Amino acid sequence: MGAVLVGLVVIGIVALPLVLAVRLDRRREAADQVAARARSAVRQRLGGEAFVTVDVSAPTFTQHGRVVLSAPTGYDWMVERTWSAVAAGVPAGYDLVVSRPDVVSLPSNPAAVPTLRRAA
Repeated sequence: MGAVLVGLVVIGIVALPLVLAVRLDRRREAADQVAARARSAVRQRLGGEAFVTVDVSAPTFTQHGRVVLSAPTGYDWMVERTWSAVAAGVPAGYDLVVSRPDVVSLPSNPAAVPTLRRAA
């Protein structure tokens, strides 16, 4: 009886990580397919390559997958023209996020920025 129990524990130690790795690979593969469809929709809508980035994260046990569209400052019109085409191809279980680049403001008075002292 003890040998059977030890055998089951050893099989569990080997099989459980293998099953989890296979499931993770399938999720990543599905996310890669979603990303390819989204990039294709962007290219078709704009008629070629664009400054629109498509980042896709695979769904987990607790969260939906995410499709994030973004573009550099000044190219927001590309995202506006393409998001509806991308949204049509996003499957259930994924959220579409359209992000804007953060606007970094520089201080108006450069003298107000403290200078660092030399360390050595």
